[in-house]
Order: sequence, then C-alpha cells, then structure tokens
Amino acid sequence: MIDNIKFGIVKNINDPEKLGRVKVCVYGVHYNIETKDLPWSMVMMGGNTPAKDGVGHSVNLLIGTLVVGIFLDKSYQEFMVMGSLPTKTDVTTDNDTDIGGSEAKTTNEPDNNARVRAEVDPTADDIKGTYEPSSAYAPVYPYNNVYETESGHVKEYDDTPGYERIKERHMSGTQYEIQPNGSKIEKIVRDNYQLVVGHDTLEVRGNVKIIVSGDANVAIAKNLTAQVGEDMTTIVHGNAYTTVDGNADLLVKGDIDGEVRGNIDIDVGPSDPEHIIYDDDIAVHNVVLDGITKNKAIEQWFPPVKTDTFTLTHKNARKVRELSAEAQAPYASALATFDDYDRDKVKLVDGSWTYPGKTSYTASFGNIELHTEGGLNAIVGGEVDITAFQNAKLNIFKNADIIIEEGNLTSLIKKGNCDFTISEGTTTVKSEGLIKLDGDVDITKELKLSREGIIVNTHMHEYTTPTHAAGTGNTDVPTN
Repeated sequence: MIDNIKFGIVKNINDPEKLGRVKVCVYGVHYNIETKDLPWSMVMMGGNTPAKDGVGHSVNLLIGTLVVGIFLDKSYQEFMVMGSLPTKTDVTTDNDTDIGGSEAKTTNEPDNNARVRAEVDPTADDIKGTYEPSSAYAPVYPYNNVYETESGHVKEYDDTPGYERIKERHMSGTQYEIQPNGSKIEKIVRDNYQLVVGHDTLEVRGNVKIIVSGDANVAIAKNLTAQVGEDMTTIVHGNAYTTVDGNADLLVKGDIDGEVRGNIDIDVGPSDPEHIIYDDDIAVHNVVLDGITKNKAIEQWFPPVKTDTFTLTHKNARKVRELSAEAQAPYASALATFDDYDRDKVKLVDGSWTYPGKTSYTASFGNIELHTEGGLNAIVGGEVDITAFQNAKLNIFKNADIIIEEGNLTSLIKKGNCDFTISEGTTTVKSEGLIKLDGDVDITKELKLSREGIIVNTHMHEYTTPTHAAGTGNTDVPTN
C-alpha cells in the first residue's frame, strides 16, 4: 500500500456540491493536466470531528497546500486527501516526477504561524484603551497552539509555562484574552449589543469602574433599587434635572449641610396656566384651598398614638421599627396601629389623596410644611416679599425680635386677619421708619414699639416717649 501514497498540490477548493472536496494535482500522475480537468478529491477528517448532518469541522485547505493521500482505484481517478504538510517539506520519492506548473505557491513567509514561532506579536500596534492592561503575550516555541484563517481571524491556546493564555481575535481587532492569572481583557472596536431574554446577574466582589466618553442612557421599565453600604458621592459638572411623576419621600437620619451659590426657585402646586385667576390684578392659582396636605391625610387614616415617652406618628414609626426587638417592646401596641400603613400606597387621584380601604380627602396644593425641632436661621441678602392669599398666622412660644434697620414696617391685611400671638415673653419691634398696622390686629401679650408714631386702623397716633429707657416699654396700643 505504500506505493499508493502520493503527494500533491491543492489547485481548487470551490466544490460546486459544497462537500469540502478539493482538486489536487498529484505528483507523478497528473502530467500537464489543467486544473479544470482534475477530479474532485474527498478530504479525510479526524475521528474527533464527525462530518455528518452538518456537525463537525469544515475543510479548510488553501490553494497551494501540499497534501498527502492515496488513490482508491487502480485507474488513479479517486484520490483521497489524508492530510497536509508544510509547503517546503521535502517530498521527493521514487514515484515522484517533476511536473511543470504544479509546484506549490511559495513565499518568503514561513509556513508555521509567527505566534507559534514566538515572534513579536503581530497585533501589538492595535488600538489601546486608556485603562487597558498589557497583554501577557510571551510565547515560547512550541507551546503556543495557533489557528489562523485566511482573512486574519486568530485563535491562540498558549501553554507556555507561566504565560498560559487564551486569545480569540477578529481580523478587525475585536478580541478577548484570558491572562495567566485568570483576568480577562475584552476589546470591541465598534458597537456592542447584548440581549438577555431571561434574567441577568452580575456579581463583582471587587471594585467596578465604568468610564463613558460620550452619553449614557439607562431605561428601566419598572422599579430601580440602589443600596449603598457606605458613602455616595455625585458630581455633576453641568446641570441636573430630576422629574418625579409620583410622590417623593426623603428620609435623612443625619444632618443636611448644603450650599446654594445661586438662587432657589420653587413652585408648589399645579402649574397648568389654564388654572390661573386674578384678584385685584394679582395672578392666583385656582386650586382647592380647603383641602389638606398629604401628611394631614395620612394622619387622618393613621392618627398619632401617644406613648409614655413620645407621640408615635406615621413618620417616626419607621424609625422605631429600626430599633432592636427589645427596644421596640414598649411601643408594640402603638406600632400595631401602623401595621397596615404603606407610604407607596398613598396616591393622588383626581385631586384627592387616596389610600386603599380609606376615605379619600380633597388635596390641598401649594402648601409647604416645615417642622424642625431645632432652630431656623435664615440670612437673606436681597428682598423678601411674602404674599398670603389666605390667613397668615405666626405663633411665637418664646421671644421674637423684629428689627428693621431702614425703611417701614407695614402689615397690609387685604383679606383675613393677622394674629400676633405671643404665649410667653414679649415681641420687640424696632424701626427707623413708620410702623403701620392696617386691619384687625390682635395683641394678646406685650408689644414693645420704638418709633415717633404708629398707625393703627389707618389712624395716626403720636407715640410719645415713655418714661422707660431707650424709648421702649409696656404700652397700651391705641385702637382708634
């Protein structure tokens, strides 16, 4: 059978039946036969790649490849390729005869891949990312197992001791490399798209860094929950815009320390321009003024409960729930009254605050509720203009000092009453200008005034200097 083993050169690989056949010019047999007249030869595949029903590897012989095979018939018409050899292999045998025009196409490039020969990485000049780690490419012959296609696609399985790698690279430069320590470098030179039909989970036990040179857009159809174990820092070099179609609930367990170097402009209530009416040429939002705020509605559904130490409300109930089971014990019965409360179920529907199974309450817009157990210190560098279209009420439980350095102090009551209610202490009003109280004024405690005159109910009264020092003292304010 050894006489039947022949060598030849692949001349054509375009099998019209797409069976992986090739045309081979066999040494010593095909004397000056044109390629078009050569028979199609089958290619023997390895036992680990079944060529059946489209399963297995495809034939990948190139034109000019030196092959070895046998004829299956005595007429030398059915040649089977058994394998290939490097083109420069010496295949001179007794039955070989030189045939003009049938030599393999050779170049100065060695047949074995440059990566196998451990030469300089041919892709070393690929585009690099700003934070891209260096490749671990450092093969030693013959440990690097390489497969490269005609266009330049490459697969490497490098077994070089200490530099074991796996790399797969598209001819465009898109690639991935698994380094000796298990790290993976992935590079995509154009666009990337990933579809996950089911669920997706990413677990990172180290740090994550994401650098986006352009825009980033995250669209989430349902809920988003972000949990931060420690600190969170957000830096916006441009503007920040936040739109909340529903309600916003902010819980800060510590302090808020903010600095605004520009203006604060807040509109509270509906902003539909069709809801504007006018009162004495002053634009007023046409809103339901006899309604209640969200927090007042919740207090109607879940009233505050007095305990031995403090009053439990829907707001501080969640703080108590964060305590240990032992610390919660004194408030167990009080907490039970808030078991059904879920702040996410409070909805604004058709101008009313609603809650499942509870009575709806007409919503009041345009209100700001501020409760602070500490002090409030406001320093305003510009003008302050407050217009109240309902009643204005000021409750002072200790002393109140109103000091007007320049200009006039005017209390202009167009609608409703202005009540100065002082439970303890006194109120001191000092002004270098005219003090004018126009409307119904109810002073239940002491009011100290310091000015040449005072107008009450549009009548001018000379304010004679009392015997008290500095022109102030307890005074019965004239009423007409």
